[in-house]
Amino acid sequence: MKKNCYDGRLVYDSQRVHKMKYSTCLFLSTILFLSLNLKAEIGNGLWRKFDYTNGFNSINTFNIYETQDGRMWFGTSNGLYVYDSQTFENYTKLDGLPNNNVRGIYQTKDGKVWLGTMGGLVVYDDYTFETIQAKYVGVWDFLQTADDNLWFTNDDGFCMYDGQQFHHYPIRENGKSIGTIEVVESNSGELWFASTSGGVVKYDGRTTIVYDEADGLANKDIWNSEKTKDGMLWFGGGFRLNSNGLTNYDGIDFRVLTTADGLIDNRIRCSAPSKLGGIWLGTDNGISYYANTGRTSTFTNFLPEVGLGTKHVLSIYESRDGILWCGGYMGEVGLSQYDPQGLKQYKVINELGRKLENQRVNWILETDDLHILFATTKGIAHYWKGKVINRFSVDKEILQLFQSKDRSIWAFSADGVSQLRMTDRSGQLDFQLQRQLLGQFRDPCQSKDGSIWLDAGTDLVKFDGSNFEEFQIRDTPLKRPTFHQRSKREKTIGLMPNGSVWFLGENGVGIFDGKEAIYYEDPNWYWNFVGLVDDTSTIWIYGFSGVKTLKNGEYRHIPINPGDRQQITWSIYQDQNGVFWQGSPSGITSNQQSVWSIYEDRHGIIWLGSPNSITKYKDGKLNHFYLRDGHFDFSSYPSFETMDGLLIGLGSGGITLFDGQCWSTIDTRDGLLSNNQLDHHLDNDGNIWISSEQGVNRYKRTKSAPKVEIIEVKTNQVYQDLSRIPPVPVGNLVAFSCKAIDFRTLPDKQKFRYRINNQDLADASLVSWGQPTKYEQFEYKCEVVGQYNFQAQYIDRDLNYSAPVSLRFDVYLPWYMNGWITNSITVSLMLIVFVAIFLGVRYYRQRQFSQHLQTLILDEITQELAEAQQMQLALLPKSTPDLEKLQIAGQNIAAKEVGGDFFDYLHQGSQLLVAVGDVSGKGLKAAMNAVMVHGILNISAEYQNGIAEIMSDVNRSLCQSMERDMNVTLVIAQFDHERKQMLLANAGQHAYPLLIRDGTVEPIIAKGMALGMIPNIPYKLTKVDLESGDLLLFMTDGITEPRNAEGVMYEESGRFHQFVSELEDQLTAEEVVDTVIQDVINYMADEKERDDDITLVAVKVT
Repeated sequence: MKKNCYDGRLVYDSQRVHKMKYSTCLFLSTILFLSLNLKAEIGNGLWRKFDYTNGFNSINTFNIYETQDGRMWFGTSNGLYVYDSQTFENYTKLDGLPNNNVRGIYQTKDGKVWLGTMGGLVVYDDYTFETIQAKYVGVWDFLQTADDNLWFTNDDGFCMYDGQQFHHYPIRENGKSIGTIEVVESNSGELWFASTSGGVVKYDGRTTIVYDEADGLANKDIWNSEKTKDGMLWFGGGFRLNSNGLTNYDGIDFRVLTTADGLIDNRIRCSAPSKLGGIWLGTDNGISYYANTGRTSTFTNFLPEVGLGTKHVLSIYESRDGILWCGGYMGEVGLSQYDPQGLKQYKVINELGRKLENQRVNWILETDDLHILFATTKGIAHYWKGKVINRFSVDKEILQLFQSKDRSIWAFSADGVSQLRMTDRSGQLDFQLQRQLLGQFRDPCQSKDGSIWLDAGTDLVKFDGSNFEEFQIRDTPLKRPTFHQRSKREKTIGLMPNGSVWFLGENGVGIFDGKEAIYYEDPNWYWNFVGLVDDTSTIWIYGFSGVKTLKNGEYRHIPINPGDRQQITWSIYQDQNGVFWQGSPSGITSNQQSVWSIYEDRHGIIWLGSPNSITKYKDGKLNHFYLRDGHFDFSSYPSFETMDGLLIGLGSGGITLFDGQCWSTIDTRDGLLSNNQLDHHLDNDGNIWISSEQGVNRYKRTKSAPKVEIIEVKTNQVYQDLSRIPPVPVGNLVAFSCKAIDFRTLPDKQKFRYRINNQDLADASLVSWGQPTKYEQFEYKCEVVGQYNFQAQYIDRDLNYSAPVSLRFDVYLPWYMNGWITNSITVSLMLIVFVAIFLGVRYYRQRQFSQHLQTLILDEITQELAEAQQMQLALLPKSTPDLEKLQIAGQNIAAKEVGGDFFDYLHQGSQLLVAVGDVSGKGLKAAMNAVMVHGILNISAEYQNGIAEIMSDVNRSLCQSMERDMNVTLVIAQFDHERKQMLLANAGQHAYPLLIRDGTVEPIIAKGMALGMIPNIPYKLTKVDLESGDLLLFMTDGITEPRNAEGVMYEESGRFHQFVSELEDQLTAEEVVDTVIQDVINYMADEKERDDDITLVAVKVT
């Protein structure tokens, strides 16, 4: 242990090193003023642009209007657009508009929407457009007064519709007609019309008065008129010359405001009142907001580069939720949206208004007089009037800020710490350097006697207000995360209840009592932190080695789960009852759930955060909200509670809000500069300040009343008219579809919750709401008769709950489910079953007898078919002729047991006849006809000379004996082997014989009428000279017509001719027949499905 002073390292400097100027109120009113300043801030909100990628395809937006159901309507040069926060619906001439140029939009008390188009006045009602007055074109504005009369502008005065007819009020001045473009009603009931050619026209119900430059207007070029909450009237214009500006009328005098007063541009195209009391102004160079608060009235200007889609603003409107809508004119983007509430963005700037190159903000500090300070890469910045200005500029990065009890600001950098005196003198903040200490310091804390303690690595430094003392507490600096890697909870020194200082070591915790440091080493220590010190001076420690306590020099491990002796613990907390809670990856209870952060809210409820859930602990019970329901990771950083009771979690994915029932997330898509935060702070006004590498965000929950509607119900059909839903049968599924219109919450972040109850059994207030869900549809199966009440509720991004919407419907028991009908049906069914059994048994017995008869008949038929097959086979040649110069072979394969194909060898003297025939039909009938043809052929061959005569004789016989629908195709070849000639006659056989000679295949085309059709038909002969080596093939269509899997015939595919052309010469006639038939079978898609007989005869000339 050593004790000495910093010789040469301590530098005292009483001179002023920097002066900081800003506007402020007196100290006694600081709290109220700063609160009002934050709440009234209009700038630094979030912009969003809409173009064709979002479904909005127009660069000219003339008018913007919000209807009673919350939808936004936009009149453009491309028709009418309606936006429900999720999709744009576009209506044009194809949908019933007379013209696509829509200028004016207004909804009357009866819900009808009036449109002013370049094709006339249009009323939209019940999904239809009706043009009711075509002569009034280009109407820009409407107004319905208390007497229900509808007033609208016109290019020649103004008009009124009383519900029955139109009335025209022309305006004349100096003989010229004056047109109007906008209308507003004053608090006294007068109508004020803006005119681009006459100034302002007042109508009191009887007379019109025209006001121009002589009355106080800048000029006559007035394009818009509005009334603010205080009843003041506002008029803007000035396109002719840049000399008009904004004119205000308080009921007595006109007052003109121009760019000299802070207006962004004198050419005001449009205006809209704000719910905050001011007025929005769209100009030719951006947007101005004028806060009319008396002497402090100011303009807040928005240039195009801040996010506005175009600098030419043609229409502007503030919706009921406080969101501003801006329509462009001839710009890149036709529609922009600005949200001045909720989440704000700030970039750190210097005193000249330029952004710092490095926007990292390391620390946020709220002083005791409610100033918000930021540690930046170039010094200390201060929030004032909507800006974060780097006031105390130094050429070093400030890592941490601390305010001591004497109101000094301590600024920590990588090479030292500086004590600054901050004073407020009539709007001037002065920073004076009191003293500076060189070295590396961290984690300041202040004891009750005012002494400030600093961790200097190996030393503990004490400052008593005058002197610095250092005390060695470690041999080497502690290895811990850098400022950019750790959270505020991971401190390395702190105070004990008795004023001693605890300090963290590499292997344990030490205690310094002001004189001596005692270090307590733990052999099981690994990367741990001190969570808290309780009233009994017990030090609670958490980290990778689990949860343990240090008291009276002894460590005690506290197992989170039974038998778990070493557990990683991420946080530790002592509740108001003195109970300690630990969070770790292994869990906090026996459910083995990872818990990494713990927080007790103002109601004493314990909340446990983990990567997979938030757990609510109350009265010994756990209620889990899981990641699968969309919960965000609470584990990375400690949570805190807002003034209105929300739990806030900040981690690597943005900000999470949780109210005990529902969660919500805010991330970069909502305007957060970065999802990774460096620091956060909840200020005295309830604002959450978040710092990151990209700058600063300020978030405050917006309070609104979102709306939800039930858009359709599906039972046996879809009902969009909810008043026409019929009673639902018991057991049927009912699906309810809901929709919320919310322009601040992204569609995938919208939440719904539902409940349904049978009012005959329980009151709706006794039925719990279901878990919040992102699904817009709820399904329910009605199991009990009664009257049901379905309720839906919408929850927006800021966890505002809509008023529940309800739908009642009846569930009834169908007549066929009544008891007496059910009993009657049951008895009838039993009787039917008995009769069915009786008839079934009878039918079974009859079927058995029938099957027995079928078997007997089938056996008999099978025997007959076998005999017929034997008979047909007996007719085929028993052997082939043995000739010296010819080799002959043939084969017949029937498709069924018997068939209609046949072939035979006949002799006439020394000459050989080969016959191949095919009888039409299949099966037994064809086989019997084939037997008959075969007999006639053999008889004719004995008595007739020549094959032509044989063919004619067979034909005459068949015409007398065959049925009309039967015929025979036949080929007869006569071979003269001495002359080496063949004569051929063909009776209708289209499978022509083939001559294969020297690898060439040539069909022998001979034609004639099929046999058995017409008697006395002569048949021509075809002569073919033969050569040694010739191969002749005679066949039926069973060879040429089989099909493959693609449906292509064998001969048509070309495969047949190619195959026979490649036959080897040494093959015998019998081998040729076998080879060709096998290739035919291989070609077939399925041989089992073959339905035609196969017959082939081969003759080789030797």
